[in-house]
Amino acid sequence: MLELRPRKQALTAHGTLEVLLALDPDQLPPRSDGQRVPLNVALVLDRSGSMGGNKLQLTQQAACRALHSLNSKDLLSLVIFDDQVDTLFTGPVEDRAALEALIRGVEARNNTDLCGGWLRGAEEISKQGRNNGLSRVILLTDGEANAGVVEPSEICAKVASWSAGSVQTTTLGFGNDYNQQLLKQMASEGGGNHGYIQDAERLGAFFEEEMSSLLQARGTHVRVQVVSSSDGSIQWFVKPKLDREGQVQLGNLVQGQPLALVFRWKVERPGPDTRLTIEVRWTDLETGKTQHLRSQLALPVVSREQWEQLPSDPAVQRQVARAEVELRRQGAMQFLEQNQFDAAHQWLGWALALEHLPEDDRAALRDLQETVARRDTQASLKKAAMYSHGHGHGHASVSVHYAQERRHPDETRQDRPRLTLPLGDGPVLHRPWEWPAGPWRRLEGMLRGHFFGERLVRGDKVPPGEGAALSLTTLLHLMQKGFQVERLAEELHDTPLLHPTTSQQHFRRGFEKGDRALLEIGSDSAGCAALRRVCPFLILYRGNPLQDAILATVMTHRDNLALTACVGYLSLLRSLLHQAFLPPKEYYLETFLSAIQGLEKRRYNCETGKFKGWSGHLSEFLPVAIAHARDKSLNLPQAMECWGSGPYLLEVLPTLLYALELHGHEPWPALLAVSKTALEPDTLAMLTGAALGALHGNQPGWFLDPEIDQVLDKVKELNF
Repeated sequence: MLELRPRKQALTAHGTLEVLLALDPDQLPPRSDGQRVPLNVALVLDRSGSMGGNKLQLTQQAACRALHSLNSKDLLSLVIFDDQVDTLFTGPVEDRAALEALIRGVEARNNTDLCGGWLRGAEEISKQGRNNGLSRVILLTDGEANAGVVEPSEICAKVASWSAGSVQTTTLGFGNDYNQQLLKQMASEGGGNHGYIQDAERLGAFFEEEMSSLLQARGTHVRVQVVSSSDGSIQWFVKPKLDREGQVQLGNLVQGQPLALVFRWKVERPGPDTRLTIEVRWTDLETGKTQHLRSQLALPVVSREQWEQLPSDPAVQRQVARAEVELRRQGAMQFLEQNQFDAAHQWLGWALALEHLPEDDRAALRDLQETVARRDTQASLKKAAMYSHGHGHGHASVSVHYAQERRHPDETRQDRPRLTLPLGDGPVLHRPWEWPAGPWRRLEGMLRGHFFGERLVRGDKVPPGEGAALSLTTLLHLMQKGFQVERLAEELHDTPLLHPTTSQQHFRRGFEKGDRALLEIGSDSAGCAALRRVCPFLILYRGNPLQDAILATVMTHRDNLALTACVGYLSLLRSLLHQAFLPPKEYYLETFLSAIQGLEKRRYNCETGKFKGWSGHLSEFLPVAIAHARDKSLNLPQAMECWGSGPYLLEVLPTLLYALELHGHEPWPALLAVSKTALEPDTLAMLTGAALGALHGNQPGWFLDPEIDQVLDKVKELNF
C-alpha cells in the first residue's frame, strides 16, 4: 500500500530531489467478514431562516437519499438547529419512512447557532457508545455562526478535541453566504471533507460523495513521519497539517481514493548511508488497532551531469505540478481578498501554464479562473477553499464537481484589457512563509536600522523624510486591521510630505482624479522610492508578504524593475533574519539573484559611469558590475563611480549589495559608507540599515524619534 517514488533514481551533491509518498487503500487486504465498516453518523442540518424555500427542500431530499446508504447496523443522529438546537432522532437506522417524515417536517426559522448544532451532533454520537466503526458529524449550513459560540478559533478547538476522540467532522457549505475559512478549518481539524455547494442542484451529488467516502473507509487517524539521514533535510511544497508530535495528518484511507504527499529531499553531500525513512500508521476500522508500515529510500550518487540525463517519473511530476498549483491558487485568493481580480487571474494563469498537470486538475483550475474572471468573489473563494482542503488532506486527485462547468463569458470586462502585474512567474513568489519571519531581536534591528538610516543622513533636528514617513504609515496600517490595499493607498496619499518625490506626486494626482484603477495609476518608473517602504511587510502576519508588498509597490511604481527589486530585497531580508553566522561575501548577491529568478520581463539601460549604455536585465547587470568592482578591488565610492549612486534602481541595487559585501560584518562603517558620498544617501542608508539590523540586531547608538520607538514597542506587543 505504501510506495516511495523519487522523481529521478539517483542523488547528486548539493541537490534537491522531489519524492512522492503514495498510499493506495485498494491494496489493503479485504475485511475478514466481507462487510463494510459500521457507521455512527450525525446529520446536522441548518434550519435558519436563510435556508427557507428551495434550499431546505433539496436539503431534505438529499438527507433522505443519504438514509438509503445506511442499514440497521448503522447508528444515526438527526440534529437540526437555528438559534435553538433540537435532536429529532438517535438510534439504529431501521424505519426509514419514519426518519424521512421527520426530515421532511423541518421548517426554516431564526438565526444560526452553528457551533451548538455541530456540538449536539458530536455529543449524540458519543452517547450511542459504539467504539468500533467510523463516527462522523456531517454539518450542512448556508450562513455565518451568529448565535451561541461564534469565535472561529473556539469552534475549531472543540472540533479538534472531538476528532482526537474519534468523532470526525465534514462540513458542507451551501450558497455564497457562509464563512468558508471557518468551515474549511472545521473540516481540517475534524479530519473530514469540505464541500462548496454553489447551487441546490449539486447538493445530492455532494451528499453521495460524502456517503461513499464513509462506506468505503478502511482506516482513520492516518499519520506520516518523514525522516532524512543527518546529511539531508525535508522541504514541503505546501505546509501540511501536523499533529503535536510533528507527524503529517492525512485524510482517511478510503477504497478508490489514493492519497499522495510530495516533498523535496535536499541533500548536501550524499553518501552510502544517505537514506529517507517513512513510517505510516493508522487506525484499522475493523479491528480498532493501530497499523504500521515502514519504508526506506536509498539511492546511488551520480554527478550533476549524469543526474540531469536521468528520466523523470511522470507520477511524481504530476503530483509536483498539483502542489505548485495549490501554491499559486493560495496566492490568487490572497489577491482576490483585496478585490484584485486581474492579479488573481494572472496567478491562476501561471498555474494553468504548468506542465504535467492532470486533466481533471486543469479543468477545475480553468473553472476557478473563469469564476474569478466573472468577478464572483464569494464563489471563487469558496471553490478555492474546497480544493485547498482536499489537497491538504492528501487527496491524489481533485473534486470534479465544477470541472465540467459551461463556460460563461466575462460580462463585466467588455473590451477592457486585463490589468496584469508587470512581473514574471518566479518560484520565490510561491514559497510558503513561516511566521514570525524571525526572532524579535532581529526584526527590531531591521526596523531600527531602517529608520535610523534616514535619521543618520538627515539628522535628528528635522522631521522624517518621505522614506521614513511612508514606512511609518505602512507599519501603522498593518498594525491596525491588517493589509488593505485601498485603505493603505488613502493613508499614503494623506501622509504629509514636505518634498514629495516625482513618483509620489504622480500617484497623488492619479489617486485624486479617481478615473483609473488603483493599480493602474503608478508611474512607469524604475526609481527606488517604493523600495524603501516595504520592509514593514515582514513584521506582521498575513499570508505571503511578498504579494502585499507587490501591491503596495505597484500603486506608485508600475514597473517590472521596481517589483523585481521589491521581491529580491524582501527575500534577502528574510534570509538575513535567519542567518546564525556572518555569511560569506558572495552571499548577498547570490541570495538576491536567486530570489529574482523568473521575475524579469524588461531590459533596462545603465545611464551613468563606466557602464553607461549597457542594456539588459537586472540579473545580468548585477554580476557584471559587482565582478568588475571585485576584480579591481574598488572601495564603495569608487564602485559607485562605475554605476552611479542616484535613485535609479540599476544604481541603488549594486551599491546596496556591494556595500553589504564589503561591510556586512561592521554595521556602523557600512552605514557611513553609503551615506557619505552617494547621490541617494537616505534611501541607501535605509536599505542598508534594515539589512544590517536583520543580520546583527539592534546596534548601540541607533536612536530613533520617540514616536517611532513607541510604535516599535506596540509591534512587539502584537507579535511577541
